[in-house]
Amino acid sequence: MPAVGLGCRNLSRAYGVPPTPEAAERLLLTAVEEGVTLFDTAAPYGFGANEELVGQTLAGHRDRIVLASKCGMTGVDGRRVIDGQPETIRRTADEALARLCTDVIDVYHLHRLDRAVPVEESVGAMAEPVTAGKVRALSLSEVSAATLRRAPCTRSPRYRTSTASERATQRRAHSRPPVNSASPSWCSARWREASSPRRRRTSTPFP
Repeated sequence: MPAVGLGCRNLSRAYGVPPTPEAAERLLLTAVEEGVTLFDTAAPYGFGANEELVGQTLAGHRDRIVLASKCGMTGVDGRRVIDGQPETIRRTADEALARLCTDVIDVYHLHRLDRAVPVEESVGAMAEPVTAGKVRALSLSEVSAATLRRAPCTRSPRYRTSTASERATQRRAHSRPPVNSASPSWCSARWREASSPRRRRTSTPFP
């Protein structure tokens, strides 16, 4: 996994006015030229528009890049809705593949934990496209260590997982080194400590 990547959300929505499609395409292509190889997107970013932008713009460079996208949060009537139901995850995985113009997603994140759905069911559905060869690695975002340990991927050497979360650059000093990705199975968890306003990142290997 590359140490540095490009989060693509702001090219379609989020903070301020997004750039024009032409400017967004130039930025993505310039990033490739400058050596960036990890590109992170998600279905809720522009309600599919961001995945389409990234997929169409970088289609000619697919063999040079790592594509990461997310499930577990979808757009419903112009609103972002957390939905970790297995049937939703199965559907959004295929939709993401089509928008990204690829036959495999390198890293597929569970965007947010749906507290109405057991994590075992959500991650179990995420594992299906791994088995089918549509996804290479799984990731869980904004979950506790206890929740991560319940995820089926932590008990099988077949899957490799990581976590993703918003984290300010100035907080990197509080991070521990990542788990050795050469190990047959690894997971890392990131969570907020109840007693501290500072977000803490912890990496935890599992057998």
